[in-house]
Amino acid sequence: MFYSLSILILLFNTVASFEWVNEKSVEESKIIKVDRTLKVCRFKANGKIWIGTTKRGENYCSGVSVGCCGGNVRGSSSYKVMANTKNEILGWQHCSGNTRPSRAIPCNLNKGYGRGRGCFLGRGVYGDGLCNEEFGFIWGKYAHAAVNGHHRTCPFRYYMVERSQTVRCI
Repeated sequence: MFYSLSILILLFNTVASFEWVNEKSVEESKIIKVDRTLKVCRFKANGKIWIGTTKRGENYCSGVSVGCCGGNVRGSSSYKVMANTKNEILGWQHCSGNTRPSRAIPCNLNKGYGRGRGCFLGRGVYGDGLCNEEFGFIWGKYAHAAVNGHHRTCPFRYYMVERSQTVRCI
C-alpha cells in the first residue's frame, strides 16, 4: 500500500502541465511568454542544454548553457519552446538566500515543483542598475541569462512558479 501511495504522490507532483515542444506543434496561446514578445526556449548543443528566449517572429533561440556557473551564450535555429498544456497559473516569486519557492518550475520539467538543488526557470531583478531582467535560469544564488550576446549573472532573482496552490520559500 505504501508503495502505491508513493507512486501516486510522485505522479501528482511532476510538472506535467508544462512541456518543451516544437513551436509549430502547439497553439500560440499555449506558448509561455516572458513578456509580449519573448518566448521561453531551450535547445541542445555539444551535449549541453541551453535555456533562453526567442523573439516573436524570429526563428532563433539565444540562451546560456545550464550548469552551476552558467556558461557560454549560444544560439540555435533548432529549438523547443515551453508550452502550458493545462492552463496552469504562472507567476513570479522572490526567495532570499538559499531558499527557493515550493512551486518553482525546474528546468527539467519532469521533476516536481520546487524539487532538486539544480536548475529552476527564472530571471534577474533590476536592483539599482546592477542586473538585467532577462529570462534564463536560476542555479544556487544567481540568475543566469543571455544579455546582448553575453552571459550575465544576478544575485537578485525571481523564480517562475506555478500558482494554483500557496507558494512559500523552502
